[in-house]
Amino acid sequence: TQLMDINTKRLIPMCFSSEDYLRVCDDEFRKMVELGADGILFDESLHHTPALLCFDESHGHRYGAPVYANDRKLIQNFHRISDPVNADFLFAGEANYDWEMDTYHLSYHRSESKQHIPLSRYMLPEGLFMTAVTGFNDRNMVNQCLLFNYVISYEPYNFKGHLDDYPLTMAYGTKMDALRAELRDYFWDGEFRHEVGAKVTSESKPHQPFAVFINAKNGKSGVVVANYDEIKTITVQIALDNGETLNRYRLVEDADWQSSANGIVIPPQSAAVVIE
Repeated sequence: TQLMDINTKRLIPMCFSSEDYLRVCDDEFRKMVELGADGILFDESLHHTPALLCFDESHGHRYGAPVYANDRKLIQNFHRISDPVNADFLFAGEANYDWEMDTYHLSYHRSESKQHIPLSRYMLPEGLFMTAVTGFNDRNMVNQCLLFNYVISYEPYNFKGHLDDYPLTMAYGTKMDALRAELRDYFWDGEFRHEVGAKVTSESKPHQPFAVFINAKNGKSGVVVANYDEIKTITVQIALDNGETLNRYRLVEDADWQSSANGIVIPPQSAAVVIE
């Protein structure tokens, strides 16, 4: 029957509204801190599988209590344990929903799609979000990280490998992070606007993906444009809604700045940053 999805007995997490169980969690988490861990990633922190309510009043809550009610309290308790030992202890969760980001520092997700829409970035423009980069020459996922201000999670063989298993991805990712650090006022600390404030065209047709950022210090616009195509080189033009001109650009893999007067030339699976 389990092959027919009947009576599969899927995992139901323990009830976080039980103070007794929260104390057990505290004791187990304290062991991680004592071992010297720098942080945790709570896998599937975003849900309680099919459970919505808990009806066990012996936990100390009312009959039919919402099981999501103490999702933040669990991590708040952990903070009280880790903060005195390591104020920089990192709390990361998988695809955290908005309320959870009050207590987690970072949300991890997987967004390997050319049609990915950065809804979490819309929800929390200044939040820390990390996405998986798994391919052996995964330039487009690195480009996505630049576009949407994501931290790269390097995952060769889906956590089963080593960083030197995919040197091409590592080399390109390192160049992207160096570029983002160099222009961090735009593309790390800047305000993410996605497609608001600019129009990008190629061969007189709208082009995607691109993202507009507002420099955190001087308020100027910068734009990231990616070419997800695996074969074709493209030339794009950018028009800012405010009428200002972005006059120079550079590619992730090429540190030389070029004039954008005759268009921005982007090779396959590459990305350009364009500024005034």
